[in-house]
Amino acid sequence: MMAWVQAWALRFQEDPTTRDLYTAGRVAELSGGMISQPTVSKWWRKAAAQAAPPPEGSTTTGDS
Repeated sequence: MMAWVQAWALRFQEDPTTRDLYTAGRVAELSGGMISQPTVSKWWRKAAAQAAPPPEGSTTTGDS
């Protein structure tokens, strides 16, 4: 079950409809006590470290 909770928590790094960011503490609150703020923070850091690099030839500044 923890894998499902982790997948759920990772979706809250950014709200897809408003593009607002959630805090790890808020996600822990929304979980109803299933996970703690430090756990959410750890999962988010791990996911960020595993993120794919941008496609070759793309820029991070938006310049073309």
